Amino acid sequence: MRWVARLLVLLLAMSQARAEGVALCDRAAADPDAAIPSCTQLIEHPPEGINVAGAYNNRGVAKFGKGYLDDAIADFTSALNQNPKFVDAFKNRGLAYKMQGVADKAIDDFNKALRLNGNSPELYNLRGAALLDKLEYNRAIADFEKAIGLNQKYRNAFVNRGLAFVFTRQLSRAIADFDMVVRLSPRDPLGYLNRAMTRMDMGNFTGAIADYDEAIRLDPNTSGPYTRRGEAWRLQGNLQRSLDDHNKAIALNPVDTEAYNNRALTFKDLGKLAEAIADCDQAIVLNKNSDFAYATRGLILQLQGNLWRSLTDLNKAVELKPNSPIALTFRGDTLRESGNIGGAMEDFNKAILILPDFVAAYTGRGLTYEKKGEVTNAKADYEKALSLSGEVDAGLARPSKAKARERLAALAAAEAARAKEMAERAEQEARAKAAAELDANRYRTAATSTTVALPPQIPQDIQKVLQRRGHVLLIGFC
Repeated sequence: MRWVARLLVLLLAMSQARAEGVALCDRAAADPDAAIPSCTQLIEHPPEGINVAGAYNNRGVAKFGKGYLDDAIADFTSALNQNPKFVDAFKNRGLAYKMQGVADKAIDDFNKALRLNGNSPELYNLRGAALLDKLEYNRAIADFEKAIGLNQKYRNAFVNRGLAFVFTRQLSRAIADFDMVVRLSPRDPLGYLNRAMTRMDMGNFTGAIADYDEAIRLDPNTSGPYTRRGEAWRLQGNLQRSLDDHNKAIALNPVDTEAYNNRALTFKDLGKLAEAIADCDQAIVLNKNSDFAYATRGLILQLQGNLWRSLTDLNKAVELKPNSPIALTFRGDTLRESGNIGGAMEDFNKAILILPDFVAAYTGRGLTYEKKGEVTNAKADYEKALSLSGEVDAGLARPSKAKARERLAALAAAEAARAKEMAERAEQEARAKAAAELDANRYRTAATSTTVALPPQIPQDIQKVLQRRGHVLLIGFC
């Protein structure tokens, strides 16, 4: 009996351990460190009735959480080998592919999952997010709308559709979506942060600052809202408050690349170019793939007149983000100033193709046309820049519109001066011609009015007397 009792205790202990292992494996997202060995134990020594596909999927989730994306994909694939209709495994593998930047493979997995479960708002949202990565905005928006149609309180779909509207410059519609996010999750900073970003794009810096204030109230220990509010202060012209917010962000998180980038812009506006470059340097140390840091440093170096280093940085920015209209426009400006007119035109044309309402690119191209001597084309680009909204991308649009207005005025003044000079020259020529004609007329008049004085004629009766006398007498002598 004692032996049987011990066996029962052992079996109970094994059963309890197995149950604990299953529970730990099931908590892969919450505790990946504990889940990975527990899931491995279940996979390598599967108890009777265990869902091996589920164990692979859970271990994949744990590895995903640790950032081991290749290993996670391998586990999700093993789960699908065990169960080819495992919707979650398709979904999770798609997510891992998306995180790796392989959007086509992600979309393929989401498509397969949707064929198995066509009523999942989460799957439509995820596919839409992958389509956003491919810049297929209309298809992405359609997926987000499908997700919202299936669940009208699905916050993530409103967030993503709002972002898609931002990317397609439908800013009022983006604001409406972020308003909904705030209503659905009033204690989550995300809605306020995205709405603030959109308000900044619209030039509503006061509204953006109010949203950043609320995000900071909800989460006062995160650096992001401080540095973004600092950028709003900069664009509003309050450089000291801007600097204070960036300093606070860096104090909270000394490795916040965005904060160093943004503070560099404030230093630039303060005229402290050396400090601005130092902040860009630090941002690049923290993130060597920060296209924005390279673009910002390239801009500042251009302002310093160091065109070669500026071009090196801007080439790197474009390499990291080939479809960035900002990097392309900054590089176009540097190429123009260094004399490479053809390269500058190519960059401005591409920036405008990517973002047809990007004011800075039109102004930059106008300056390039002007340098080529193509004044008509330059004026057309300046006028286009002025016709576009200065409230979209206001930080670049407003100074670009001011530059376009200045150059149009300068060209108009130059044309007026040339016209005046030509009129004066024409008037001088007309006066000279009139004077010449007057002189010619006077000469002709003088020539026709002058007669030749003939010697006085001797009367015939005197001539006869003289002839009879045979000698000459003075005329008038009798």
